[in-house]
Amino acid sequence: DELSKLPKANKCYHSQNGNIRQTSNCTHASDTLTNLKKKFCKIFRDIPTLLS
Repeated sequence: DELSKLPKANKCYHSQNGNIRQTSNCTHASDTLTNLKKKFCKIFRDIPTLLS
């Protein structure tokens, strides 16, 4: 079910003059992306600790 939402999320972004712009009806997709980035940052921060 989540996967079926991804193509719709991609349509929210359109390129204009080389900039990625966000349409007003797609803040949720943007928030999800931001949360994923935060999670990945945390994971990558923790990797050295996990490996040692």
